[in-house]
Amino acid sequence: MDQVLLKALELADAIRSSTEYTELLQARKQMEEDEEAREALKAYDQLFSRIRQDLSRGNISSPEAREQMENAKEKRDSVPSIRLYNEKHECYLRLYDNMNQILSNVLGGEGKACGGCDSCGGCLRKS
Repeated sequence: MDQVLLKALELADAIRSSTEYTELLQARKQMEEDEEAREALKAYDQLFSRIRQDLSRGNISSPEAREQMENAKEKRDSVPSIRLYNEKHECYLRLYDNMNQILSNVLGGEGKACGGCDSCGGCLRKS
């Protein structure tokens, strides 16, 4: 197997065992099992569909729709298990973004593994 593909498999295994990924999965499971979260997500999705239809029919203005969606999003995100999931998802995305930044920097010819000390919290590899 090609060396790059082998490293990709190693990276996938490392991601799967990372704190960010395992905590994301745990938070998703908790959210999926939470009746309050399921109801909040269902209500949000139903409102989104209704507003999309109302916008297409001209029954509601864009600013009014935006305000209704923001209010619904705040209500949805106030559910503790949804809030936890969102926080863990953000942590996972930061990990993913940092991986992409490292690849971009190295492959882009910068020769550095990262964009600077503030990008991920510490040096992963010396240039």
